[in-house]
Amino acid sequence: MPSRLAGCHVWSTWRDVCNLRGTRRPIASLVRTYRTDPALNELTNREAYDGQLIGGIHPEDRRMLLDVIRFPTPKVPPMFVDVDGSSERAHNMSH
Repeated sequence: MPSRLAGCHVWSTWRDVCNLRGTRRPIASLVRTYRTDPALNELTNREAYDGQLIGGIHPEDRRMLLDVIRFPTPKVPPMFVDVDGSSERAHNMSH
């Protein structure tokens, strides 16, 4: 264990690790995120940002696909899996 950590007991968040005395490194925390749905970001927000991370897009603004395609359980986010293979269009255009 590095000597500067000898007096530390438990690190509760990544921010605690970065704020150790003697690191002398500037810290720029992420304030707003646009990439991830807020529900998927909840754990990271709570554990690493103490709940301060702001979602840049509201969930209702992320519904473009859900407004076009109906899913069996609308409140569950869809997951897409890339599979090897090919597809053929049916003659009756059913798929």
